[in-house]
Amino acid sequence: MAVHSPRKRLALAFILPALDLWLRLFHRTRPVDASTPLQRILVFRPDHIGDAIMATAILRPLREKYPDAHVALCVAPWSRDLFEEHPAIDELIIVDLPWWSKVRKRLTNTSVALTPLQLILRLRRHPFDLFLDVRGDLRHILIAILGRSRHIIAYNRTGADRALSATVPYHYREHEVIKAVRLLEPLGIRVSEPALYLPIQDSARASLATKLQAASLSLHAALLTLCPQTRVRVKEWPETHWQEFIRALIAKFPALSIAIAGDKSLSFPVPPDLAPQIHLFPGTLTLSELGALFQRSRLVIGADSAPLHLAACGPVPIIALFGPTYPELYAPFTKNLTLLTGNCACNRDLHLDCDFAPGAPGRCMAEILPAHLLRAAEKKV
Repeated sequence: MAVHSPRKRLALAFILPALDLWLRLFHRTRPVDASTPLQRILVFRPDHIGDAIMATAILRPLREKYPDAHVALCVAPWSRDLFEEHPAIDELIIVDLPWWSKVRKRLTNTSVALTPLQLILRLRRHPFDLFLDVRGDLRHILIAILGRSRHIIAYNRTGADRALSATVPYHYREHEVIKAVRLLEPLGIRVSEPALYLPIQDSARASLATKLQAASLSLHAALLTLCPQTRVRVKEWPETHWQEFIRALIAKFPALSIAIAGDKSLSFPVPPDLAPQIHLFPGTLTLSELGALFQRSRLVIGADSAPLHLAACGPVPIIALFGPTYPELYAPFTKNLTLLTGNCACNRDLHLDCDFAPGAPGRCMAEILPAHLLRAAEKKV
């Protein structure tokens, strides 16, 4: 079991025994293996954007194993744009789960999404043969049970193991992409070289070109893209480091244009003398357009955040700055990765702040100096 919150652990101490008794009395667990016929499959990943992107590594192997099956993907509304035309799925289901939408509700239109109750009712009307919960969350497993899913595959991280159709050992130190594809092993699917699979549509490239021209950015410019934002400040690189790095980089490569992309809250002061070469995109690009921007960039640089996972879906070189989180678990899953890390005093355990500078980037991020990043970037530009 991997539950960080003491309050949740206390609640589960009472909930899990009652749930186990209920499952014993009222739930029939159906085993699943490589020979089990599956006509309707639901891949469930309605949490963070980066996690949804990393889960794409299982879509093609599933499609290859079950070419005639109806494969559905369930994601949160903030991930919708990436999957609306995904070629490996037949149906996209959007759900707004309140325990995932606390942070993003102010930035996302959730009116297009199902509520948890609406989702359960929809699943009961059209049950799935297989409910594959990539996260391994007790709340998700309960949705699968109440939605009358015939088989359930998930990691037993927070309980309800009696409901699972197969047992897959959970190894915390494995990368999230490896964890995702290992859930396919009970189906006889072994993925030797996992790869993210998220094609960018031509429509996104066309709309991006229009926005680049509106921002006075030449479509033929040598382009580098920066993604300085993260969901929590402790994972960000100091703004003064970014500015020092940009100034040194442009001094070495004066023909280079720099795009800085983020959501609506992006705030990045641009020195007046560098303004012609720096272009801000604060919430003006869709996720698909951001993917198209990465495709035409020479290099993408950022901290631990969803955009880097999106960049990892293509061939662009990436430099990732990691401090308070484990790169072996969460680094962009690509061979074109250069990783820069600071020495985290908190041992990279899950934490949202740092005593070094409360409410600001962590000490481990500040330890990655602009000169370190400049040396790495010079080899890629």
